[in-house]
Amino acid sequence: MLTPDARAPVVSAKPPPAISGGTLLLTRDGVIAIAADPDRDRVSIVDLSARRVLHQVALKEGDEPGRLVEDAAGRVHVVLRGAGEVATIDIAGGTVVERAHACPSPRGIAYDPASDALYVACMTGELVSLAASGGAVTRSVQVAPDLRDVVVH
Repeated sequence: MLTPDARAPVVSAKPPPAISGGTLLLTRDGVIAIAADPDRDRVSIVDLSARRVLHQVALKEGDEPGRLVEDAAGRVHVVLRGAGEVATIDIAGGTVVERAHACPSPRGIAYDPASDALYVACMTGELVSLAASGGAVTRSVQVAPDLRDVVVH
C-alpha cells in the first residue's frame, strides 16, 4: 500500500513555461551533443568522447530554447520560443555570437546548405528565412496556421 504524500505543494513565484521539451542535436562529426534546456534557459554543449560538459550557454530568462540546427560553418542555431529570436552559438567557445529576430513564436528550424540559409517555422503560420551567416529576416511567407517544424528536402 502506498503512503500518501502529506507535504504542502511547492508554489513558484514565477510560473514555469508550458512543458515543451528541449531538443538534442548531434554534430556532423558525431563527437559533440548540444542540448536545449527550455526550463533553465540554457544550451549545454557536451563532448561525448571525453564524456564531459564543455559549455553551459546561459540565455536570457524566458528565452525558452527549442529546436537546434548546425550550419556548414559549424555554428549552432537555436530557436528561442519565448524571445521570438534565433540565437547563433559558437560551439568551440560556447558563446552566443548573434541573436536575430525571427517571428513572435518560432518553433522549428532547418538549414539549407545550398543557399546557406536558415528556415524558421512559426506558430503564427509564417515560414521565415535568414542567412546562416547572420542578419535580419530575408524572406517571410505565410504558409499555414500553427506551423511546428520545417525540413529542407
